[in-house]
Amino acid sequence: MRPAIVALFVLSGCQMKVPAGGELLDTGWFDDGAVTACTARVQATVPADQTEGWSWRGFPHLSVAEASDVYKVRLTDEGGLVQPTTVVVDNTGLNLDVTFDGGLKPSTGYVLELTDCAGTSTVKFRTSELGLPLQDGPDTVVGRTYELDLVNATWVEPGGFGSFLASNFDVPVLVGVAYADAHTLKQNGGPGLVVDGEVRQDLDRPTWDFPVSSFDDAPWFSTTAASINLDIGGYPLPVHNFRLEATFLPDGSGLGDGILVGLGDTRGASGALGSDDPFTICNYAAAIGAACQPCPDGLPFCLSVELHDLVGAEIEGLRLVPVLGN
Repeated sequence: MRPAIVALFVLSGCQMKVPAGGELLDTGWFDDGAVTACTARVQATVPADQTEGWSWRGFPHLSVAEASDVYKVRLTDEGGLVQPTTVVVDNTGLNLDVTFDGGLKPSTGYVLELTDCAGTSTVKFRTSELGLPLQDGPDTVVGRTYELDLVNATWVEPGGFGSFLASNFDVPVLVGVAYADAHTLKQNGGPGLVVDGEVRQDLDRPTWDFPVSSFDDAPWFSTTAASINLDIGGYPLPVHNFRLEATFLPDGSGLGDGILVGLGDTRGASGALGSDDPFTICNYAAAIGAACQPCPDGLPFCLSVELHDLVGAEIEGLRLVPVLGN
């Protein structure tokens, strides 16, 4: 992308006449819209200036004050190399995403040059180490098990109700790597339990068998399942159309930049609110703006679930054992 050319507006030769009494005379300068206010401004950016640990797969986002064609964006890395980008504008014209093919380089500094009606400003940020190659290739993660931190993730959905769900997840959620090579990844998962302060697999409950997925974009992965069974406050919360994506740390000791999405079936979880009415959670969620929708069986008990900024830490020495359901 070529550097933006910024138009400079120069006011010259204009003076205000001040009479002896000190009052300003009306020169007519401000009449008839002679001066155009600069309102097409960038209001906020994600990442913000000086952000550390930005995701190598993240797309910078701009919020602007009004729709305009004045906005220009240029992205360069710490060596000054311009990164080919495309700016995608939403239908309001107030939200701009800076997209590009592939990911950013991990552990690299970037400069986002932004031009609006006031001129050009810069936002500097740096990516995290997530995205660096696995130290020993795919073998780095084989046999390892990770506990997902659902509580401290960013709950995008269900809007306004995510904090309740987050605070009631008291059963460890485990994801393991059964097999990996240069192109494929086989994962499994299951509920855990805490014994003497240590997280272990709950061998009395079935594991989740995820289908083989692509590992061509290692250390990033994406895995899916028709459904998994979570617990909330001791009550079942099946999640249908489950998808988990994240990036392994180079040494395999954890994962980050995770996103989890699905449909949470709330009908059996009303006990977490002290009720046996299957509509309780949906009614409560609706009161704060999060509407339930049909589950795969057509009944209206499901809430959209979407978590960002999900991380997982390795449970050292634990390898998940497949447990069949009834």
